[in-house]
Amino acid sequence: MPKGIYKRSAEACANISKSKSGANHPFFGKKRPEHSKRMTGKNNPNSGGKYCHGFEVDHEVSKETRLKLSNAAKEYTHGYQKGHDVSDKIRNKISKSKLGVSLGPHSDETVEKIRKSHIGIPAPKGSGTGKSCYYNSPLQGKIWIRSTYELAYAQYLDSKRILWKHEHKRFKLSNGTTYAPDFFLVKSKKYREIKGYMRPEAQEKVELFQNEYPNKDFKVLYYEDLVRKGIKI
Repeated sequence: MPKGIYKRSAEACANISKSKSGANHPFFGKKRPEHSKRMTGKNNPNSGGKYCHGFEVDHEVSKETRLKLSNAAKEYTHGYQKGHDVSDKIRNKISKSKLGVSLGPHSDETVEKIRKSHIGIPAPKGSGTGKSCYYNSPLQGKIWIRSTYELAYAQYLDSKRILWKHEHKRFKLSNGTTYAPDFFLVKSKKYREIKGYMRPEAQEKVELFQNEYPNKDFKVLYYEDLVRKGIKI
């Protein structure tokens, strides 16, 4: 632990020493280990100095040093180094610039940009991925749903009385894998994939499926697409 951050008085050190003396000492009545013998008396590097249990007894830390320690600590959050700091002034500017600004609906061009920017980026906490559950559909019965986005879309289809099947068919792909779109709309024969974000391996499967089964009416629906349909997530 860095010296100077904690300070103990000589009296406090004396009390600690007393608490470890005589029968209270963990080595009382026991043979002292060799490494301990080598650190006793003048062999101890702190012998005759002003240290007690690793802490400097009478040493004040200057304001300059405290500032350096504080600034160094700001560079890390939970053990990870931050890229850069944003001042409160900049944060306020960003916050004010968003007041009264409508965030949607997005144009097709914007949706495509968002889709591409999501490829390979892990979904944030609270997103629609990774929250599997059973859904009791009035049209399909009990179905295992893989995400909250899928659940919202399934509920939407049920509300519109659109007959659907979940992962209805698995298609073979040229890379040796298989792919099953999330939803198959029975009457219109459309395949729909629901994504909060697109992993690289998922993107590869989607592109292979589109290239190898061009006759299938297939589309990937992202958060923005679901919102456009009036689906609440």
